Parts: sequence; C-alpha cells; structure tokens
Amino acid sequence: MATRKVVYDDQDPIIQYSGEWFEKFGALEGLGNFGPPYLHTLHGTHHDASVSFEFDGTGIEVYGTSNLSNPKSDPDPNLECFIDGVSIGRDSPFKFPENNRKLCGKGGFSVGLHKLRIDIKVKSPDQTFWLDKIQYEPSPSVPLDNKTISLKNTDPAIRLDDSWGSFGPFKGTTKANAVAVIDFIGTSVSWVGYIPSEFPHGSAFGTYSFDDGESIEFNLSGLPGNKGTSEYSQVFFTTLEVENGPHTLTTTFLGSRHTTPLTLDRLYIKNGTIAPASSRSSTTMNNPSTASTPNTATNSGSVNGGGEARLNIGALLGGILGSLGLFILIAGIFLYRWRRRLSQKNIIQPFYSDGCLPAIVDRNGRPNMMTHPTYGGVALPVNQFLAKRREALGVETRGSIPILADRLSTKQREASGIPHGSVALPSGRLSAKRREATRVETHGSVALPKRTVAFGAGDSSGLLHTNSDVRLDRPHVEEISPHYILGMNNTFQMF
Repeated sequence: MATRKVVYDDQDPIIQYSGEWFEKFGALEGLGNFGPPYLHTLHGTHHDASVSFEFDGTGIEVYGTSNLSNPKSDPDPNLECFIDGVSIGRDSPFKFPENNRKLCGKGGFSVGLHKLRIDIKVKSPDQTFWLDKIQYEPSPSVPLDNKTISLKNTDPAIRLDDSWGSFGPFKGTTKANAVAVIDFIGTSVSWVGYIPSEFPHGSAFGTYSFDDGESIEFNLSGLPGNKGTSEYSQVFFTTLEVENGPHTLTTTFLGSRHTTPLTLDRLYIKNGTIAPASSRSSTTMNNPSTASTPNTATNSGSVNGGGEARLNIGALLGGILGSLGLFILIAGIFLYRWRRRLSQKNIIQPFYSDGCLPAIVDRNGRPNMMTHPTYGGVALPVNQFLAKRREALGVETRGSIPILADRLSTKQREASGIPHGSVALPSGRLSAKRREATRVETHGSVALPKRTVAFGAGDSSGLLHTNSDVRLDRPHVEEISPHYILGMNNTFQMF
C-alpha cells in the first residue's frame, strides 16, 4: 500500500457537488472516538445528491462522518461509489456514530485519469449524509506542487530513533528524549496520532523545531482519568507556517513511561511537493539526543542538519568494504612476517670444526668481520675467536697477516725432516688420543720424533681470500713419510 496520498478537504473546489448541500464548521467535534473531522469542516445533505471528483492516480478513498439509522438492515443515508462508471460499492455500514470513517474506496487502477462519482440516498429528512475528505494515490507523473500530502508512519521520510516501537499499526514511544526527524518540502506539518488507554493518562510535553531553529513546545493532554477508550485521529500539533521549500522537522518527546506516550499515525504536509514512494518503510536511527529544554535553539545536534543521521546505504557499504580491505592488509603483513621468520629459521648455518676452520681474510689480508665462527661449538666474537686461534696455533701477528710461530725446536725440525719455512700443525690441534700417540716416546735409547703434518698440504692452503684479486703463492710442501715406533709388545705402530 502506498505511504503517500494527496488529500482534498470537502471545501476544495475540485470536488463537484450536485443537489442541495450545506457546510458545517466545528460541528460534531466530539462524535465517537476517531477524532474531529479533517480541518474541522463538513459538507452535508438531507436529500438525494451526488459528488464527482476527477483524479490522476491508481487508488482512492472517501471519508465522512457516519451517523446511520438501521445500519444493518436498511442504512439511512445510503451511498454507492463508481469509478469510471463502474460500481465499487461501499464499505460496511458502521453502527456507531463516528467521524473519520471510510465510506468507500478501491486501489489497483491503471495509471492515468479516472472519475469518481458518489450517489447518495437519504430516506428520512432527519438524517444527514456528511462528506469530510477524499484522498487518492497519485500516478508517478503527477505534479504535487501546492498539494496536501498524507504520509503514513512507515514512510521513508520519517526517521525514528531506537526509542520508538510499534503500537499496533501505529508508532509510539514512552522514553524521554525520543526523537523523530521528518524531511519534507512544504510550509507546515500536522502530526496525527492516537491516545492509548493502556498507558498512564497523565499529560506530557514535547517540542518541535525547523532546521535547527528555536524549539516550540506542544502539549499531550492524555485521556481523562476515568476514560477507558482509546482516542484515534488526534492532531497533537500543527506547526507554524514556514517559507515553502525543503525543511527538516525535529520532534522530541519530553514525557516518560509514567505519562501518556507520544504516538504517530500519519502526517499531513501542507503545500508539499513530495514525490510518491511506496517501496520503502520508515528508517530507525540510534538515539543521539540528550534532554531537550523547551524554547531552546536546538534539540539534538546529531539528528539535525538535514541528513547527517540519515541512513546511507552507500556509506554503510563503503565502510564494510574499507574494513574488509584493512583486515586483508593486516593479515597479509602478518603472513609475510611469519613466513620471513620461518625462512630465516630454516637457513642451514655453516659448521666449522675445530680442526679445519679456515681463516677468511680480505684482499688486504685482514680477517673478514662478516663471518661468525665458532670455537668449541660456542659462538665467539671475531676478536676472541682470532685470539683463541692464535693461542691454539701459536700464531704471532706481523703487520696484519697472522703467521704461524715456529713452535718446534731446531733439533725437532731437523729430526722430522721439516724444512725451515714450512708450517707445522701444533699438537694442540690434534685430539687427545692422537697427542698421546704422537708424543715422543723413549724406549731404550731410541728416541723418535712426533709425526708432523704440514699445514696446507694437499690442495688446501688454509687461507681463503674473499673478494680479492691478489693471490699468494702456494708454499712448497714436503710430503713426510710415515714413522714407526716399536711398541711395548715388540710390534711397530704407525703414527
């Protein structure tokens, strides 16, 4: 069902009356519990008569005051409605006197011009047929300039904070400082609600303001203390006239759960130009307001200003996508750092044994400080490592190139056949058993020297030159034949 309809009062000249009619203003105000007539005016007749009305729309409704005799068997007065000459009948007669009663109506017409005709039959001169208003659902192309528009409480132009709830087909709140915001084009707004008997009857107050302007107070009188019937179609306030154009109306409830609530059935926008919209419902927003004082400049900074609090699907979608992108970025950084740490852990570090660890020097013969050698399985700083190496190998430093000191006596070199200038591997570099095996033994009067291995024998020089185009000549190396010693059991052992 459409949430916006064009409303015509019985006084509007677009409605054509045939027969004897008269006008009433302020009559039958207290009839029934559906409020006073729309704009407090009625057209009545005691005779047979008719009404015609042309409109460009897809549905129509006729309202009036019902006060019938014999409502079930032979209602008087009686009526029948026609659209383009085809009868659509009438609504079931209501047996109680009531204002704002729907007399007939139908929807689902094709877009375009249609004609309504109402035929009235009055049998008794004491009975009166009363016409109050006609409202229709306009076609999409109908200009609505300077029309009165009825907005249902589910219209998307009405934004309610989360203090509001459903009271049957109505909207309502019992919470202090509940806010409703309405965006419209026109000159004034009438707020129509109902007064429920199920809630406290004490009076309450509220305020409304236009476009962050001064707040104006209105009264919610509530029901009399002894009344147990709800009152419907109650106009709680009609705003002052403002310049025709776009406006934002902000309404704040100042009552509580101990007072009569603020409810909303529909709004009337005077001189409105709002285009029809039937596919969406009213928007619920969070309650950003605090207590509002009557006759102050503003009610709530968060909901005013014509659209900051308006539900924005594009902004919501953008926020979701932005959050998702940020999450993916953080996850990617975390995964990259995790994989980097994992790859670093998986790098196989070079292992150097105590007996074969090469000294790495640069092109100038200085030790390469980028290496991280170990000594005895324990990582040492480079300076400590080199000191240990010099101590173990008997190295003394001449300039910047470490030279192996001559640890053997002259007799030992001559006895072992090692020429002067060769480099002998010190006994400290051998294992404990080899040191025992190679120790000079005295058996009888025969003394044999230790077997000495020349450092740098074979293809390995013992010095690795990195990033250098200077190469040292390989020293001449003599191959030393194995030596034998007579063991305790009169057998020869090679060492």
